[in-house]
Amino acid sequence: MILKLLLLTFITYRLAEMVSEEELPFGIMARIRHFVGERATHQYGLWWTLAELLSCSLCSGFWIAIGLGWMLFGFPDGVWYGAAVAGAQAFLVRSNNA
Repeated sequence: MILKLLLLTFITYRLAEMVSEEELPFGIMARIRHFVGERATHQYGLWWTLAELLSCSLCSGFWIAIGLGWMLFGFPDGVWYGAAVAGAQAFLVRSNNA
């Protein structure tokens, strides 16, 4: 169980960094972030929310952790485990940026 949570933390960290920081092959993530960012004209609209999600590793990490926790452990336990993993991922992000 602890090994699963540790692996889930590192997987969440890596996926969140890929979504929010990296370009990936052919610049696909940069293009997606640019596409969404151009449409984010009104604050707190759908496009603005997606732009925030794609540019913030903590935001994307939270939702990735919740989704992976739900898939791995089911509902409702997966949501709680996902929230714990999101906290650990946030710690990794903050300690890496310090």
